[in-house]
Amino acid sequence: MFGGENNQNVEPGIIIRGGTVYAFSQVGPPEEGLDCDFAPLLIEGGTVFTVGGSIGDTPSVPDNDTARQPTVLLVGMNFVKDEPVNIYDVDQHLIHTLKVPFSCHGSATVVTCPAFKLSSTYTVKTKGVEKTFTFNQPFIIVR
Repeated sequence: MFGGENNQNVEPGIIIRGGTVYAFSQVGPPEEGLDCDFAPLLIEGGTVFTVGGSIGDTPSVPDNDTARQPTVLLVGMNFVKDEPVNIYDVDQHLIHTLKVPFSCHGSATVVTCPAFKLSSTYTVKTKGVEKTFTFNQPFIIVR
């Protein structure tokens, strides 16, 4: 069974081992940037940035067992089409930048990159929105 309402699937629905993955969905909830219908999302490495709707706090995300590098779910992010989205380390050094190809409000956004380290602090900045977080475990949720 792949995903489904009973959340019993233990096989990963999506496995990301490296590279760069940008996944955008402007359909709205319950469709997400990466959507594996409650099956585990396994992120072993690479840069991942997803934008999409969510079903509350239960979008397709890794957990502390399947996030092999620090990964954050940013709840309530807003994006303006073609405006830069910048990711900074604690010293405000730019570590990644990208542009979202459409405007949206209140998205569920999954972010990870090889520069992320446990016990370190990062900031994601967009036009009008800034979220700062510290990885105290491999997977965190920031509202």
